[in-house]
Amino acid sequence: MKKKGLEILLRYKSYSRATQSFNKITEEEFKLAKEEGFMFDKIMLSHNQSVDWLIEARKKVKKTHVTSCFISSLLSNRLDWRCGLSAYVLSMHYPHHSYTYEPSNELSTCSVCGEYVLNDFEEIDLSFYNSSRFRNGIAICGNEVQASLLAFCLEQHSQIPEFMPSQADIKVFKGIIEVISQAKFTDTPNDLEKSLAAKKLFKSNHWQRRHFLETLGFCNILEHPKARGYTANFVPPNKRYKNDHLSEWDYPIRLWRGQYGINQKAIGYWFGEFF
Repeated sequence: MKKKGLEILLRYKSYSRATQSFNKITEEEFKLAKEEGFMFDKIMLSHNQSVDWLIEARKKVKKTHVTSCFISSLLSNRLDWRCGLSAYVLSMHYPHHSYTYEPSNELSTCSVCGEYVLNDFEEIDLSFYNSSRFRNGIAICGNEVQASLLAFCLEQHSQIPEFMPSQADIKVFKGIIEVISQAKFTDTPNDLEKSLAAKKLFKSNHWQRRHFLETLGFCNILEHPKARGYTANFVPPNKRYKNDHLSEWDYPIRLWRGQYGINQKAIGYWFGEFF
């Protein structure tokens, strides 16, 4: 992988504590990163076009490919590999639809998928999407599921060669599941993240561990009995369990507690071939 373009991408719109502002890049840097395939020109899309793009992009990716890359990302720290699973599970049952206004909400929210739609056509910053793939390893931003973000992440993932994870990666993944299985009855997602940090099973920062666990939530592996993941159904914000509350964590893991344990059926569905 060409490191210069990636370094520019990771700096793009990242927050600098020193200057208390978001970092900017020069036109020359953008050109170099674009030539190396890390950055892209911005595009304009309507919500309906983003949905169409997503429906086509998800046809290009297989479950075994995203799960293999997810596990293989642990020791390689390839967060772009890790991102594919979240994009895949969130899009599995995403409905093919046209924008439908939600009259009960003051915001311009689509009543079908819950995405905010402020204008007929929105400017899509694909470079920012890609920086999220490489920086965070997850395909979601805030409470909403964005069709264009999922489509981009799936399309990029389809370009990754297929391979199987190493036995060392599988061992690390099993170690993570073991840590989760030892959670106390009242443990929260924050407690899980701290437990993983203490074990140091794989290179990661706080946010990367959090996004890793959130992806397990999307896959129904860590969920609340009344707040399920996305394996069987797409769950827009207006269809979520009514006791869902504001939290820094994404749905559904924010409602998970240690008493609910691990959904073994979901583990088998997503990662059974590795156990």
